[in-house]
Amino acid sequence: MSSVEQPPRLCRHQKTLPDHASDPHVELAIVEAEVLRVADTLAGLIEKVHLLKRRINAIDSLIVRSLPPEIISEIFEFCIPSFVPNDDDTPTNISAPLRLGAVCSSWRRIAWATPVLWTSMTLHLFNAFKVPIQLKLLEEWLARSGNLPLSIRLSSSKEIQWGGTKLDEDIIKVVNLYSSRWHYLDLRLPSFCYASLPAPEESFPILHYLALKPQDGQGSRKNTVVIQNSPQLQHVTLSCLYIKSVHLQWHIITHIELESFYVDECLEVLRQAPQLLDVCLRKVLEGDDGHSLPESPLNLASLTHLSIYNENNTDVTMLLENILTPNLTHFHHTHTAGSQTVPVLAIPSLVKRSGCALKALTIDITAITTQELADLFRPMTALTSLTFKILRTDGKRPLTDDFLQLCDPQHISSDQTSCLMPQLERLDYTGPFSFSWDGLLRTLESRSGLLGQPIESYRSNGVSALQEVVIDVSEDRSSFEFPDDIASRFEKLKNHGVGVQLRRSSAKALF
Repeated sequence: MSSVEQPPRLCRHQKTLPDHASDPHVELAIVEAEVLRVADTLAGLIEKVHLLKRRINAIDSLIVRSLPPEIISEIFEFCIPSFVPNDDDTPTNISAPLRLGAVCSSWRRIAWATPVLWTSMTLHLFNAFKVPIQLKLLEEWLARSGNLPLSIRLSSSKEIQWGGTKLDEDIIKVVNLYSSRWHYLDLRLPSFCYASLPAPEESFPILHYLALKPQDGQGSRKNTVVIQNSPQLQHVTLSCLYIKSVHLQWHIITHIELESFYVDECLEVLRQAPQLLDVCLRKVLEGDDGHSLPESPLNLASLTHLSIYNENNTDVTMLLENILTPNLTHFHHTHTAGSQTVPVLAIPSLVKRSGCALKALTIDITAITTQELADLFRPMTALTSLTFKILRTDGKRPLTDDFLQLCDPQHISSDQTSCLMPQLERLDYTGPFSFSWDGLLRTLESRSGLLGQPIESYRSNGVSALQEVVIDVSEDRSSFEFPDDIASRFEKLKNHGVGVQLRRSSAKALF
């Protein structure tokens, strides 16, 4: 038997490898093909997960199953925060409609198809690199608003570098697409952005509110604003601009707020806007911008509310001396403690000159005597609400027992003179403890009919009962006491229907 060489026997776990088994290129191709297969399988599984979740949402969502989309849309409306005009806060959270859409696809379809959810936009630009993303959001947001009126507030942080970019043009360009539907427009962007606003001949048929508060003020007088074809514009808020650079239909405006304007600019606005009902002036500036003062006081026949927040402690006497306010009912003047420019003579002069029946007065007073305080309030015979604060006394004693006696109809009747502020129903005082508890109580008791004649007899002479009194004593004195008999008299007043609050600043309420 011939011997033939047999091939070596292989163990059962050994296999014959193809010739290319050692080639890494081929092995990589095999692995990549497997990765693609697994990825396709995973994508299919993920899509199946989404489909199953949608089915589960449709089954488990009581709202979607039991309510028609129209009702769900109305429910969604209650989830949207109100757009607050002249809100000085800069909210960055505008996600309410987006959060609704993130719940499930059914909610998202309904939210995306409900225009009223997208009619208010507050967008704060805080990073130049993220502005393109925010612009995309702005475009999509406004595009979902249908044909409804729009309320838009745009602001930016000081960290954004605008130079060498077209960010201002891009932002305003998006907003301009909807200018025919502007209802409220609040721009808190640099004033050079105004150059990108619509042309002067453009129409703004439903624009009702306009607020312009440029970042860091108006950089150049060339940055003008021309919005003159706006028949519905009534509310305007302007900050740190030159009036000569703002061209509006002033004659139809009824409410205006000005911040950081010169006195002559304020008067110029009042001259051009005779239909004003409400005027608010903040941080009035010393100096002028070259406007001519009126030859005679401006007759603001429609004005009912005038507020001056005099943070800069500017003397506004010239302003008050150049206006007439025959229908003024509410006046507000506050300032900081260091001011020496409280117009204590100009205010009563305005009331007397105008012949107005002032109903409510809020005022901060510095270093005034009892007689000066009485002269300030004497012409205000129709006043029903008084809030006044003594910021600094300089050794003077304003609210004394002598002053309180002037408000006491029983004391006045014996002197055959008229009662001070006979219609007063609410008094809110913050200041030093320069009166006695007995003097205060005698006036309150007299004005409420608990002392002497009943209040009905005073009413026949035009004297009203005090209904609410708030006394906040700002002076901390070791001699400040609150005896038991005083407490019982205050308690009797409260039982008689007089609301009384007594407290000492930085301390707990005394009564």
